[in-house]
Amino acid sequence: MNAKPLNKCPICMNKLVYANLMQFTVEHELKKNGEPAIKSKKSDVCPMEQGYIYCTNKRCGFATDCDLKVTDAAYASIHIFQKDGAFFYYKK
Repeated sequence: MNAKPLNKCPICMNKLVYANLMQFTVEHELKKNGEPAIKSKKSDVCPMEQGYIYCTNKRCGFATDCDLKVTDAAYASIHIFQKDGAFFYYKK
């Protein structure tokens, strides 16, 4: 396996974007009658993070899903993984 840093699109060599999807909770206290109060606060007690990568060239179409699997079957030979916070790829 000859892994390379994923710093440009492996198809068209354009820039790539990592879209980091983050989630937080909106917490409402429950009133005496059991209904949630209108007043709320945002919390990140149990954050869930996911992300995907896509090419900035709209004609290219290279993208991954949140599991870093390439979405287009034509590029199925490209495998992406993350190590120590950086993204790498190799072709089978």
